[in-house]
Amino acid sequence: MKKFKVLDKSIIEDFAVKANDDSAKRVYYLLSEYVDEIANKVSQTNNLVNSQNVELVKVGDLFSNTFTNISELDLYLSIKSAQIELNSSLQFENKFRNVWKRIKYAWINRNKNSARFQKKQKKKLAKKNLIITEKDLLDKKEKPYTITDLKNDFFDGLISNMTNTTILYNMPSKIRILGKDEFGFRINIVPVIQRDGFFKVLDTTNNKFIETNPVGAKNLLDEKANEINKQNSILSIHDEDLLFKIIRIFKSLYYNLFQSYNYQFVESIVYYCPNSLFKIEDEKNYIYNVFLKVLNYINNINIFNIRSIYNQDKTILQQYNLSIMQIKAFLTNIKDYLL
Repeated sequence: MKKFKVLDKSIIEDFAVKANDDSAKRVYYLLSEYVDEIANKVSQTNNLVNSQNVELVKVGDLFSNTFTNISELDLYLSIKSAQIELNSSLQFENKFRNVWKRIKYAWINRNKNSARFQKKQKKKLAKKNLIITEKDLLDKKEKPYTITDLKNDFFDGLISNMTNTTILYNMPSKIRILGKDEFGFRINIVPVIQRDGFFKVLDTTNNKFIETNPVGAKNLLDEKANEINKQNSILSIHDEDLLFKIIRIFKSLYYNLFQSYNYQFVESIVYYCPNSLFKIEDEKNYIYNVFLKVLNYINNINIFNIRSIYNQDKTILQQYNLSIMQIKAFLTNIKDYLL
């Protein structure tokens, strides 16, 4: 099907504009107060949680200076607790073991579906259940407190602080807040473990933690933005925000093309572009021209090798569960829709 050429220079330049994030910052401070109150309340019955080891941390577009009109407010519900980290890791391991137990049981009993066998099994189980073993008592004891339990406790606490027009969703890996009247945009609160400068983010799909370092990534972006600013200082335009403008453009394009917020990889791709691509040569059309140079460069590099600035031990494909085909499709769509 033929695609319409709809991405002109004015649209691209509009995507570069930073949205007013004052309201987002106010919401962050308000929610931080709620989190402190909830932490104090939870600490009365749980010695693993207190207001000193729990904090609400800004991440995502608001933190990286790439906030747009379509951005969501992403926050980390961060806790420093080796015990909760251990409990959560063991929970992942137990889930993995239970899956294999079910597979093993299904394989062993694949030919045992007869009525006679099932009747015999029921009698055996009924007799066995009359005797409570020591193992049964251990299985019935209270489960260790995990990162999921932390999320559930704070979800219950947040409900009491919200108005009737605000909707909260307790999702497997985050708390989702939809309150257009109260907040004006969507909010994601993700429970994480903080350790050694990194945040361990819960990946419920693959039953593991993903390590990320937003502060380190922000520092890298700021350093590059300053370098680009210096090389353009001889011109009349002193645009220290040029790097972030280009990132906003690509994030906005990804969202509009795929209706997805899994666009954090854009920051890493743009970061590894040479500074020379950001050299301002035409003061009138510099944003659009720099965008085209970056787009052309990205189209001709090996994306497979690009490291994530949020965790340089991982490629962007590993860090964000992406495939090369997804990114290639993204870049192809941009070219197809450009006038």
